[in-house]
Amino acid sequence: MKIRNGFVSNSSSSSFTCSVCGGDECGYDMSYRELGMIRCKNGHIIHEECIDKDVLKEITENTARGDFDTKYCPICQFKSLSDCDAIRFLKHVLGYSDESILKNIKYIYRDYDRFLAETNIIISKKMEEASLKK
Repeated sequence: MKIRNGFVSNSSSSSFTCSVCGGDECGYDMSYRELGMIRCKNGHIIHEECIDKDVLKEITENTARGDFDTKYCPICQFKSLSDCDAIRFLKHVLGYSDESILKNIKYIYRDYDRFLAETNIIISKKMEEASLKK
């Protein structure tokens, strides 16, 4: 039997990663829509800022609360590449192993904190560039 001391809540945190820029959004008991994100029918969750404003307008006009058509998705249309798809390609098509990828990351960044900090900077720049395109 588990005994809990202190504050207990039924709230759960939600976290979503943009398939285009890699930026994260999170909140308690929030949907991706409440966090300014949309999802295509193939499941790519994308910041609204990462979608061209005219395309976003068309999506909102033509989509009733559901997932939007893949013809509007920059990933499904091969205009952008998700991190997941890039890793899938590197590992399964080009044959890179986890060990070889990790070895390269260690060589470039030396430690995890530096890797995380520098990749977060890159992700932030990608998000900024996406918002400037709007």
